[in-house]
Amino acid sequence: MKSVRQYATLWLLIGMLAGHTAHTAGGPVPTVVHDGDVFSLRAEGRRTAGGKRVAVTVVGAGGCHCNTDYPWKLKVLSIDGGTVGKTVFGPDDAEPWTFEKVRFAIPVQAEGEVRLSFELRFSMCNDTQCFMKTVPINMVL
Repeated sequence: MKSVRQYATLWLLIGMLAGHTAHTAGGPVPTVVHDGDVFSLRAEGRRTAGGKRVAVTVVGAGGCHCNTDYPWKLKVLSIDGGTVGKTVFGPDDAEPWTFEKVRFAIPVQAEGEVRLSFELRFSMCNDTQCFMKTVPINMVL
């Protein structure tokens, strides 16, 4: 018979592989992971003093790096249960903005549960070509 911890680990892994929201055992830290052939994307939700925050981080994989010459765009498609100050984030909103890593931090004003849907358009490159990507991100904080 499998233990509760083994089942929890299995569901966490399945959720991460499928790109769905996963909650860790140490408390609700919603995390969405998308691993592609040329990138790895991680979106994490955190509680802050003023509400909540989502950090979306992209790094290269398979010999690729972040294409900082491409106009990356993180767009909030929908939000239920809270508000955001802006709905479109670009290169000027990212920190860091490097070949190795790009991260967007999105402050969310919400008291209770909030459902968010984002879309990230970006580009990764290797030595010979670039790959344009569009990744949906759905979270419950």
